[in-house]
This record gives sequence, structure tokens and C-alpha cells, in this order.
Amino acid sequence: MPDGKAMFVGYAGKTDRPYSGLEKAYVDSGLIPKDKLSLKAIMDEYKKDPAKISAMMAKNESYVFFATYEGGNWPAGSLGFKVTEKETLATDKKVYPAGGVVLVDTQGIDFGGKKQRFLKFMLDQDTGGAIQAPGRADIYMGIGPAAEILAGGQYAEGTMYYFFLKPEVTSQYPLPASSKSGAAPAAKAAAPATDAPAAKSSKKAGVKPPAPAPASPK
Repeated sequence: MPDGKAMFVGYAGKTDRPYSGLEKAYVDSGLIPKDKLSLKAIMDEYKKDPAKISAMMAKNESYVFFATYEGGNWPAGSLGFKVTEKETLATDKKVYPAGGVVLVDTQGIDFGGKKQRFLKFMLDQDTGGAIQAPGRADIYMGIGPAAEILAGGQYAEGTMYYFFLKPEVTSQYPLPASSKSGAAPAAKAAAPATDAPAAKSSKKAGVKPPAPAPASPK
């Protein structure tokens, strides 16, 4: 803020109008080749001709609304917990399980813009108005100029492996029944992770950079 204070804002809702991304408009118009698309490239074109790019942005009928938050739990994901740099994934919760453990295998960039492999276990802790259907996921890169560089170059296809306990394993650990007095008996100690083999499934997911906005990237 002009007085030096920080204002913490977060997602509060969106309109139901159709979304048309600025990055697609850039590619379709021939301004930027798809393989050169990045947040920096988008911002560079905006600086060259703000009026033209503003007109392209105005064609997007989908608007996002923000609300102020207390700084202690900011930035928080859709589950209400603070998100973690390079460890929080955002997906469509109508498709993917909230809080799921997922192995993400895709491509990112380094601070010099060179492509490099991004292979990491993450938690599915967030969602977003533009994150719809199985083919879309966003990686939270953090806060500040360094995160802006990494997030701005994150536009690649990849594979996501979700881990689930097999039915024959979960049936071995039924939920404790309530006693007559209403108090639940003590639960058995959890078995080691090695005793619970995990089944995995994979989905292709394209990871896209955020559209340019005055706020720091999330």
C-alpha cells in the first residue's frame, strides 16, 4: 500500500460468465508463439500497446472477486489451511479429492527461463474459478518476485499420480463404534505406511500461468 502497510487479500468468488484466457488470445492473435508463452512475455506485450491488450482482456466475461483476510493465515487454500510453496496443488474439486497426496511430474523453469523437470510429492489443497475439468492444475510457487518468475513460466503438460488406500486395506481398519455412554473407545494405533500399499491413478494436467494482475502471484 502507499503507506507501506501490507493488505492481505484472497479469493472470494466469481461470476458465472464464460472464461476466456488472455494467454489463449495472445496465441490465437499471433502475438506470442505457444512455446514462448510466459507471464513476462504477456507483460512485455502489454507495455508495448496497453490499449490493445486491455481491449483483449475486456473480452473475458469472467470476473473474480477478492476479500481482505487476516495476515496470520494468508495465503490460505480452499481447505482453510495455509498453502506451502511448491507443495500445494490447486485442482477442480469436482474431479480430484481434497487433501489428496499426489506426485506431480511436469516441466517448470529455472530463474534463467530454462526448462527443467518438476517432480515432487504435493498436497491437493486448493482450487480456483478457472481451474475446471481434469486437464487443469496450478502449482503454488510462493510469494514475491522470484515466485513470479517461476509461476510465469509454468505452462506445460504433465502427469499427476494420486495415492489411495486399496479397499482390502481400509477394511482392516474400521472406524471405532461409539459406546453406550457416548464416548468412543480408543482407536488402535495406525499401521506403518509400509503395511498399507497404495493404489495410484494418473491424469494428464496442463499447468498454466496466471493472467497478469496487480497483486503478487499466489
